[in-house]
Amino acid sequence: MSKGHKGKKIEERKRNGAVRYLTFEWREFQKAVSPERCDAAARILLALWALLPAFAFAAYVWAWIRYGGAAPQSEVGNSFVYRGALAYAHMYYVLGALTGALVLLRTLAHPPSVSRLSRIVRLEPWNGCLSLLLLWSVLGTLLSASPGTQLTGVPLQFDGLVSYLIWAALYLCALSLPGEDRLPVLRIFTGAATFCTFLLFGQIWHWPVIYDVLFRVPSSVFFNQNHFAYYLCTSVLVLAGLFLFDRGRRRTIWYACALVLQIYGLILSDTFGSYLAVLFALPFLYLYYWRHEGRPALWTILPAAAFVLVSVLCAVGLLPNGGSSLLRDLSTTSSEIGELVSGETEFAGNTGGSGRITHWKAALELLPRAPILGFGPAGMPADYAGGTTRPHNAFLQIALFHGIPGLILYVAALISLFLRQWKKLGELGPAALVAAGGVGCYLISSFFGVPMFYTSPYLFLLLGFAAEREPGHPLGEDA
Repeated sequence: MSKGHKGKKIEERKRNGAVRYLTFEWREFQKAVSPERCDAAARILLALWALLPAFAFAAYVWAWIRYGGAAPQSEVGNSFVYRGALAYAHMYYVLGALTGALVLLRTLAHPPSVSRLSRIVRLEPWNGCLSLLLLWSVLGTLLSASPGTQLTGVPLQFDGLVSYLIWAALYLCALSLPGEDRLPVLRIFTGAATFCTFLLFGQIWHWPVIYDVLFRVPSSVFFNQNHFAYYLCTSVLVLAGLFLFDRGRRRTIWYACALVLQIYGLILSDTFGSYLAVLFALPFLYLYYWRHEGRPALWTILPAAAFVLVSVLCAVGLLPNGGSSLLRDLSTTSSEIGELVSGETEFAGNTGGSGRITHWKAALELLPRAPILGFGPAGMPADYAGGTTRPHNAFLQIALFHGIPGLILYVAALISLFLRQWKKLGELGPAALVAAGGVGCYLISSFFGVPMFYTSPYLFLLLGFAAEREPGHPLGEDA
């Protein structure tokens, strides 16, 4: 055998050895990132997401101890409460990075085939729409005048492209979680919201430490009372869903008590749009329940009865309502609708969602200037006549930031998901039904609000639960 031939044999053995080594390492990697371990990590991460607002209180306490001083009236500057808000945002980004890493590792360890992906898009068209929306937002950001500023969005809102990636990872993480592990996450979510409601009580009635540590507006750990209300109304519907679908005597008693507290807190937050969201979302939740369960029992009316009772007690003044007045808000909203019909746009008051119609009209006037790719997530143009950085309507905001195609993809994703749920309602588990109620309430409230880094994640978490993945999903088979 010639030396050249012998050398080729040696090189071939080395290549084969390297291939066998890499194959072995790849199999070890797949074992390390097994679906079971990924599910366990997803349970922990989603529980942390559900607890994030409660952890935020610790951030404010830390800032209070570290920097001291009296709680300011505003959220700007270098005050300790502002530093606590930034610490809240830092926790959000860390948790988002961990969630993204988990989704990436799981996808790399168990990559889906093209046939599986096509099957998922066929069975779950909303996933295709959401994926296209994310790609469209990336394209719009890259082609915008200032792509760097589009990454994080407006300070203290942090709703830029980075947050879009975090929300996508959170959705996929929630979608990958087996059905039996989803109800505990929803219980934790409502428990954290109940804790935040107690913090709201402390702000309003000046409880020690709580009043000193947080913002002076009744907003719990959030920067604005409207933002807290968007979060809380979602929790109210999730609690009502848990009361109906997650049976158990002790749990039912807890759900009922927490529901009353959260409804009261929602009214104290003095955000009429979120109150209306609960008012309109509750009938849809009952419709889901009656179609899924058949003939309703008498006890199932308790969530609706609690909502009506607490509302009446606050409206007539039998419960201390911290300056909130449902009758005032209803009167103001009625007058604004009349002004809209008559073509007027100026509102003298500042309650009950006042000024929203002005924002919406100004946003619609801007839409023809960037109808395809939009202005990007950095915010509105300087000449926006609404006077704020956001139009206070999530659907209009998507149209302005990502163009009409972005809005079409978003609405198509939601419609396709709810149509699929309605068709397969009898096959859905309790977590999917409960999450659908929360999604519906969030979407109604989003007609009056803006996406924020600490409220929007729960839309995508609940969307992942409501979707209830089909067999053959790229993130793993159903348990």
